[in-house]
Amino acid sequence: MKTLLKKAAALFVFAILSCASAAQAQSNGKGAFVAKYDYSVCMTAQLTGLSACLEMTQTSYVLHPNGKAKSVFVGQVPATGVRTTFPSSWQERGEDGVLRDYTSSFVVSSDGSAKLTLNGEEHE
Repeated sequence: MKTLLKKAAALFVFAILSCASAAQAQSNGKGAFVAKYDYSVCMTAQLTGLSACLEMTQTSYVLHPNGKAKSVFVGQVPATGVRTTFPSSWQERGEDGVLRDYTSSFVVSSDGSAKLTLNGEEHE
């Protein structure tokens, strides 16, 4: 059940952010769409491994013609002096019937700066 909730929460966040970002994206001339703006969200604990959601700001979103997408968020937690990471990955079949691979990497540096990277692509 915990895994299902984690997957559902991550897909929901990634889907919302993907749609919102794509609407404001600009072409970089190479076919990719790039969005650069500040978008804040209380990132779910299932993606960060923290005990509660964390206020994070999206710093970039890139959607490539091959279907790969990358979204980066930054935030701040109390400094612990220890660097920690929380990776996860999963697969889902969308409503369109396409199987997709998702990965996330949440890294907290020793100074408390936090970075969450979300990646999605069609499964080959």
